Amino acid sequence: MTVLCRAFIDYSLIDRKYSDKVKILRDLRNTYAHIPNSSRKQGDYENDIAEIREVFKKLCLSEETLNEAESITPDDMERRELLSLIETLRKEQAEFSEEVLKRLPEHGEDQPDQQDPSIPEWFQSVPRDKKQRIVTEIFFGRVEDHIGADWDAIAVEMDIPKPKREKYQGSIRRQMMDAFTTWKQKNSRQATIVSFIQILWQCNDRCTIDWEGVERVVRGDW
Repeated sequence: MTVLCRAFIDYSLIDRKYSDKVKILRDLRNTYAHIPNSSRKQGDYENDIAEIREVFKKLCLSEETLNEAESITPDDMERRELLSLIETLRKEQAEFSEEVLKRLPEHGEDQPDQQDPSIPEWFQSVPRDKKQRIVTEIFFGRVEDHIGADWDAIAVEMDIPKPKREKYQGSIRRQMMDAFTTWKQKNSRQATIVSFIQILWQCNDRCTIDWEGVERVVRGDW
């Protein structure tokens, strides 16, 4: 068992062309070490030994060179096996990361995103942290300057009940603020800038919106 362990540990980090040979040793080792109360027919045992010797031969490995492994306890071998496995995974992860970095210039984040039909094109370039910011009354107040009197379509898109909309009194700005605040309270942490802009964009053909003004508000400090 120790000889088998040492063999596939030593070779599992070399070239992948040995992976099939390493797998043979690993499977045979597990057959003998991890199946309790198992027995092996003489013929099967002899075939296993022959297969191991054949693998050793292809790996240019001899039993004599592995004699030092006999002093290692099974627990040590299990630990080495796990460490070898971890090292192999780390190596594969590093190779994968390197491959991803190579592709970044062509397919990476530096390339512009595809146009999202649910938002205006200019909104694509707004920093992600600002897009995910929760809307405030100050933000609403500044956006209201760029929305026309036919703003009622926005309240419909916000799914504000009709009776609630009908009871709005006072100026149009006050009505809009009440509606937008109700939407914010209803959506809590989902009441983000991107969610609000998506609603406005849905109403683009149903109400008057000065998008240049809205863009200035979104990109500004508030």
